[in-house]
Amino acid sequence: MPLTSGIQRKLALSFAKKLYAPKQHSSSNTLEILSCRQQSYNLGRLRSKLASDILGGKRNNRASSFRGYNPGALMRIPQCAPNALFLLAVLSLATASLGQNSPTAAPPPPAYYGAAERVDGAHILPIPGASFSAKAEVATTLTLPDGTTVTHTTFNIIARDFRGRTHNEMRAWIAADGSEPRLTYSILYDPDTRTKTYLYPLTRLARQFALKPAPAQSSTSTGTTNPLAPTIQKEDLGTDFQDGLQLTGIRETKTYPPNAIGNDRPLSITNEYWYFPDLRLNISVKRTDPRFGVQTVRITNLRRDEPEASLFEVPTDYRLVNENGPDNVASAEGSIPPGHRLRIGGNLLAAKIIDRVQPVYPALARQTRIQGVVRLHVILHKDGTVQQLEVISGHPLLVQAAIDAVRQWRYQPTLLNGEPVEVDTTVDVVFALNLPPASTP
Repeated sequence: MPLTSGIQRKLALSFAKKLYAPKQHSSSNTLEILSCRQQSYNLGRLRSKLASDILGGKRNNRASSFRGYNPGALMRIPQCAPNALFLLAVLSLATASLGQNSPTAAPPPPAYYGAAERVDGAHILPIPGASFSAKAEVATTLTLPDGTTVTHTTFNIIARDFRGRTHNEMRAWIAADGSEPRLTYSILYDPDTRTKTYLYPLTRLARQFALKPAPAQSSTSTGTTNPLAPTIQKEDLGTDFQDGLQLTGIRETKTYPPNAIGNDRPLSITNEYWYFPDLRLNISVKRTDPRFGVQTVRITNLRRDEPEASLFEVPTDYRLVNENGPDNVASAEGSIPPGHRLRIGGNLLAAKIIDRVQPVYPALARQTRIQGVVRLHVILHKDGTVQQLEVISGHPLLVQAAIDAVRQWRYQPTLLNGEPVEVDTTVDVVFALNLPPASTP
């Protein structure tokens, strides 16, 4: 087992002093060489003594008592070369460590990393019937007094499904090499159960919280005002087109009076929003804050079809932690209250299909070369039969064929704590012209 530098120095010094019994000489500080037999005898005693000293916790620094001895005396030991070579090694170690601090010196204080910079991404309202997926590009630019500009960028993947469930992310800044930013955590929200789930990919942990309904605001005014509240001015910016979307713009300026947020004079912060009413989503946000510079969030790669269901589900290899207790989270394992259903991803549930009826490719759709995917929202009964169907997306010529097929599917019953439960899932039915028809219409 390797020794620390302090113990090594102690070993070297004690070995040198006890193996070669020193005598005082007026003309020079040298060591009187003992016979090989006496050296071997001293060496054996020394090893036992050093082991006892080290294990007993003695920590005296004897480097100062070794000053003045001449390592060159080792060259006059022809009759005991092995002992001489070993002593030369330990003397070199001791000499090199004379200027070092004591091994009991206090460690340096912990590092201080300063303030951490963070910019919120896009805010997604949990609205049903307005599905989309997109990329939220986030940037912050700060200009220093000497003109230096500091810029950071990153992006987050965001989405909302037909039931209003949302998926958002928080990523690190993009590194100088341009590599994909590290995903810190994802945020899932389910408006049906009012649960918010944080997914941490590094630890494969899912922390789920049940949110209480917001308290109703009173319509009566108390007649008192907060003297430190900011004054708000709004300016209508009209309409504009970005990426083919017609947006409405508004500029909002908040001015904080002195001492409201630690300021000694009025401080103004401006937010500029470009809003897409169809999705009730801000496509572009620009915030100008003299404390932090200019921060922007811009939505790109917008798709209005139904996102993958896995974006809104806790992965199977994550450990789910119920932060509110087992009675408050409807989707936590082992804690589904009566009347609630277990939500399972379609890919996971596919392996439990007992009887899968293939859809009949509609003749008109085949003749007009229409193909694609029909996505259905499916509720399974406790016995594994299809109880309810709802169309999420798909071509009108393909939808009915998909419904007719999936209505006949049968699954293995899903058990929770040994009891069968209803299941809420999604099913994708694929219609491809290069696949042989299941049957003729």
